[in-house]
Amino acid sequence: MATAANGASTSPAPSSKLSDDQHALRHGGPGLTGWHEWLVARRGSSCSHAWPGQVLHIALPEGWDNIAGLPPEDENQAIKVLFQLLDEFAAEREASTDVQILG
Repeated sequence: MATAANGASTSPAPSSKLSDDQHALRHGGPGLTGWHEWLVARRGSSCSHAWPGQVLHIALPEGWDNIAGLPPEDENQAIKVLFQLLDEFAAEREASTDVQILG
């Protein structure tokens, strides 16, 4: 654990690496492999943000000032869009897998 300039202890930021998808690792599924790339393609633009920032770009196209201080309506919008995007991602991957099986 690190210490912030104000003396408060801080936890390391959660890794955005997809290898941290423990459920997929345990069960041999694809997990979120390709999620970040899919978000970049869906958005049509790339930036240095990991997938949470990519979701915010899609959910809040006008931008945001402070991710830790999002107004409740922006936070609710981001959560709603996150689950919509996850559903679309899973559906597209499932359809792609079905085509590979049939082909």
